[in-house]
Amino acid sequence: MRRILMTAAGVIFFDTLLYGILIPLVPVYATQLAVSKGAIGAIFAIYGIPLILLSAPFGILADRVGRVRVLRGAMLLLAVATGVFALATHFGNVPLLVSARLVQGTAAAATWATALAMVADVGREDGTVAQKMVWVNISASAGTIAGPFLGGVLAGVVGPAGVFIIGGAGAIVLAALIAPLASPLSTAAGASRNGERDAPSNPLIGAVALIQRSRGLALVLVLTLLNGMLLGLNEIITPFHLRVAYGASSRVIGLSFAALFIGSNVAQPFVARWSDRIGRLRPMLIGSASGVVVVALLVLPAPLALFLALFGVVWVTGAIFFTPVLPLVTEMARGEQTGMLVGTANTIWSLGYLIGPAIGGIAAGTFGRYAYLTSAVANALGLLIVLSLWGGYPAGRVRPVPEANMPARSDDQPPALARRSCSGADEHVTVRP
Repeated sequence: MRRILMTAAGVIFFDTLLYGILIPLVPVYATQLAVSKGAIGAIFAIYGIPLILLSAPFGILADRVGRVRVLRGAMLLLAVATGVFALATHFGNVPLLVSARLVQGTAAAATWATALAMVADVGREDGTVAQKMVWVNISASAGTIAGPFLGGVLAGVVGPAGVFIIGGAGAIVLAALIAPLASPLSTAAGASRNGERDAPSNPLIGAVALIQRSRGLALVLVLTLLNGMLLGLNEIITPFHLRVAYGASSRVIGLSFAALFIGSNVAQPFVARWSDRIGRLRPMLIGSASGVVVVALLVLPAPLALFLALFGVVWVTGAIFFTPVLPLVTEMARGEQTGMLVGTANTIWSLGYLIGPAIGGIAAGTFGRYAYLTSAVANALGLLIVLSLWGGYPAGRVRPVPEANMPARSDDQPPALARRSCSGADEHVTVRP
């Protein structure tokens, strides 16, 4: 299991690393290709198209043919993308750059859907899905931070094209390392030791049936939309507010976000362990309720230090609110079609992250500091969803049961849940889904 977790974290780290390597090269492309900054932005935004469209299909594929095959293919696609990037950089060719960005986004869709499904497979075995998923998130953050630095350093040594040649070679090596990975959890398509249903012949019908059968699953997927949207909102509203209200320089804004980003990632392992012990909905309720209050406080005039402290609390409340969401998605379906669910959640999150900056820009230009009320309303909507789940999905209020301890599930058999008795021992109760 540790090997599977390390593999998932490794491919996510490498994916985000190669994504970040591009950032220092953006001015190089604008100069070499003789195109506008807007054109470069549009070319780089193309990355999101396959990420949104293909995450769920790749998740379905991983459910059918196995995690390892799809993950290995994703690394080979990433190697192809970096090779095309090298050619586009060397020859200064815009169509090649567009193609490379599309292939890179396709590889990312396959990587994220499959790697997170692998982690969910492992985490359900001992009831620690959140704790295992959070290390993948931290790996992604590490790659995001290391990528721009490494890209800048390597570009000065081997040139921009050489950066991608090294990256492509690394992707091929990683694909080769994935190949010998052997585990029933990562290679079997749609199988589990608890007699999980086989993948449906029609994935779309199967997905709809699963969402209908798993009460509250659609609401939790809405929370993934709010997660991406809130991140996008605050990433646009806050820099404008810092510049207008405090005259903050770009350096101060960047350092502020970096510090808060690191603080949020430090908090996530503790939140994950907490939610694995007491259930998903309790941290989500606390995080969403406190988020509404703290975000609303940001509209009040305050010294810069106090504002940054409050904004830091916003990031922590966000970690408390959203860290348990994806584990809850996989647990509500009892592991059925995990790849499809994770891919769908990634697609929905990406849509939220696409919508958030657009709304944030409009709100910042129209309402100034009061644009934070937009984020407060989004948090309030999340709170209402959590309250609805609190009453309608009792399983989310108790400690997750390891999959190995669960009885096989049939259509007329509700899942077994664990709760702590007064003596501290685990009891099993039955709750109608």
